[in-house]
Amino acid sequence: MANTYTWDIARMQTYPMRDGKANIVAVIYWVLSGTDGVFEVERRGAAGIEYVPSSEFKPYESLTKDEIIAWAQASLGEEGVQEAINGIDSDLAQLASQPVFTNVPWG
Repeated sequence: MANTYTWDIARMQTYPMRDGKANIVAVIYWVLSGTDGVFEVERRGAAGIEYVPSSEFKPYESLTKDEIIAWAQASLGEEGVQEAINGIDSDLAQLASQPVFTNVPWG
């Protein structure tokens, strides 16, 4: 079975007020979970978001999880995203290669 990955957002830091706009996202704390169907591991990190006053502004309350994940991934860049995925793959491979301890069969 191929590894599967799930991105999530743990929390965000915002600028309370800037240029008359409230709650501008500054840092996204992301979580990448991966599973091979047996084991599950995760990687965590932070992605800084550059504030660009001239960019289109969307109110904090209107942001979606998918948008924020896309921002975090864009901040990490293709190489950073792949590094996180490779870390998950490595952790899962290590877990899968370790012996599994069970109780004795006679109780």
